[in-house]
Amino acid sequence: DTVAVFRSDDRGTHFAPVFPQPPIASARDDEVPALLATAGGVTVLTADGRGWRFEGATWVEWVGPAGRYLGATGASGALVAVATSLGVAVSRSGEAPWVVASPVVAREIAFDDGAAETLAILGSDGSVSVAGAGAELPEPPSAPSAIGWSGGQLFVGGPWGMLRLDDAAWTACAELPLSRPELDESAHVVRLRGDAGTLLAATGQALYRSDDGCRSWQELLPFDDAFVYDGALGSPSEPSVAYTSVVLTVDDVVVAGWAGIASASREGMAWVRPR
Repeated sequence: DTVAVFRSDDRGTHFAPVFPQPPIASARDDEVPALLATAGGVTVLTADGRGWRFEGATWVEWVGPAGRYLGATGASGALVAVATSLGVAVSRSGEAPWVVASPVVAREIAFDDGAAETLAILGSDGSVSVAGAGAELPEPPSAPSAIGWSGGQLFVGGPWGMLRLDDAAWTACAELPLSRPELDESAHVVRLRGDAGTLLAATGQALYRSDDGCRSWQELLPFDDAFVYDGALGSPSEPSVAYTSVVLTVDDVVVAGWAGIASASREGMAWVRPR
C-alpha cells in the first residue's frame, strides 16, 4: 500500500486528502512510520531519516535528528521527541539543535502529563526507563507492549493486561472487562494514552477508559465488536495494528487502525465513523 495524508477540520467527522500531497507518493506504508504534530505544523517522517513539514500550501523538507526514524514521537509544549536508530532525540522547538536524551532504541515514548519534561521510554527489548531519571525503574514482570502516563503516574500494558507504577513497584490494574473473551488478543494492550484525569487502553479488540487510575474500566467499542480479519472472526493476526493511533484531546477521542477511523466526544462517547 502507498501513502496519502488526509486531514479533518470537524473533529473527525469528515476527512479530505491534503493537497498537494507530500513528495513520497511512491513510498509504502511501512516506509512512512509517523506523523509529527508540532507548533510549526505537521511533519511526515520516513524510515530513512527524512521529513517533510506541511506549511499551509507546500511541503518543506524538515531537518530532524540523525538516524533512521522508528515511528515513536511525542510532544509536550515546545519540547519534541523522536525515536531514532541512534536513540531518543529531543528538541526545544522541533528544530535543530537535537540532543540525544537516551541511547535506548525505543518502541514507544510518552511525556508525563504532570511533569512536561519527563519522558518515559519503552525500549525495543521491552525495557522501561525515564530519560534523565536519577533512579532506575523496576523491571516489569513481563515485557510490555505499550507505555503511557495519566495523572502523573506511569502505566504499562501488554498481553497480560495493565500495570501501574506505585512507589517504585508495579501494581496490577483492574482486569479489563471483556465482552468477547473468545476473540483472539482481546486483552492484549497495544496502545496507551492519558491525561490528568483519563487513561485510555487500546487492545487487539476494543478500547477501554479509566477515570480512576486503572482501578476500574469502561469498555468502549469504536468499531463493530464482531471483527473479521482475513475472512475469519477475530482480531488482526498482529494485534499492534488493531489500533495504530489513539488521540486524546480536551474534547474528543479519535482512534485509527486496521478497521478505519472513529471519533467521539469525551462526554457522550458516541462513536462517529468519518464520511
